[in-house]
Amino acid sequence: MKRLTVFATLAALLLLPLFAMAATNHATVRIYDPVQVAGTMLRPGRYRVDWTGTGPSVRVVFDHDGRRIMSTPATLKMKHNPYHQALVTDKVNNQRVLAAIEFRHETLRFRKKATASQ
Repeated sequence: MKRLTVFATLAALLLLPLFAMAATNHATVRIYDPVQVAGTMLRPGRYRVDWTGTGPSVRVVFDHDGRRIMSTPATLKMKHNPYHQALVTDKVNNQRVLAAIEFRHETLRFRKKATASQ
């Protein structure tokens, strides 16, 4: 009985980081200047960004003040970045377009020809 308890405790301790990693598929990002994502213009403000899927193809949802603003496909790449969070933008037709959001351990890269759904 003691072996079973020790085994169950060790298994729980080893699996806990996996569950913790699975639960972090969201982040809060701050946008300081208007930026376009998949055809939708995001105004400056704080956005909750959630992504679903195990990668590399994921679905990303942007919420602002508890309201869904848009949803778009993206590519998730597990990659160590030297900073906590960074927005990567491109200039297309004189407009800023969000190309990627880089977090400490992963990067969400947005497709250029995606369509937004609201």
